[in-house]
Amino acid sequence: MLNQIHTWLKNLIVIILLTSFIELLLPQSSLEKYTRIVFGLFILIAILNPLLSFLDAGYNYNFQNITQVLTVSEESKQEDLAEIMRQGESLRESNQKLLQEDYEAKVARQMEALLSFDDSLPPLATKVNLGADNEIKQIVVQLEPEVEKSEAAKVNTTAAEEDIPGELKDRVKERLANFYGLSTNQISVQSN
Repeated sequence: MLNQIHTWLKNLIVIILLTSFIELLLPQSSLEKYTRIVFGLFILIAILNPLLSFLDAGYNYNFQNITQVLTVSEESKQEDLAEIMRQGESLRESNQKLLQEDYEAKVARQMEALLSFDDSLPPLATKVNLGADNEIKQIVVQLEPEVEKSEAAKVNTTAAEEDIPGELKDRVKERLANFYGLSTNQISVQSN
């Protein structure tokens, strides 16, 4: 026991002298406080090392059990990975659907704004259908028939279904087709 303490003290003195000597060789700089911390940690480890080994002398670690607890089996990894992939795919699909709906709504608002510059058009609403690659498949424009307020009482449900003049439909189709680079067949104009 005395022999171990003697060796420990000798090692501690050598470490302190060595760190002091190295500290003297290093130039004065802003990193000086960090080097002192590192050297202090070395000295602290040298002091605590025998104490920790003395405390651990009675305890025998079973490293095989510890590694079994910390390692995960291959089957478990594959199952977890498959579940993570399923959840990721589900999230991707739901996000893609939300993004597509948002994009459809924004394009529809843009079309309504574009058509609102034509004062001769009645109030309208647009609906956009996108394909899988987010290209415009179809546009449905619903025009509300303009009715005088005094005539509104006389109008029945059949009057709301009156056809929109062909010239007005063609003008709406032309404007949207030219702006979005579409065919007029992809655009449908209906009355509300």
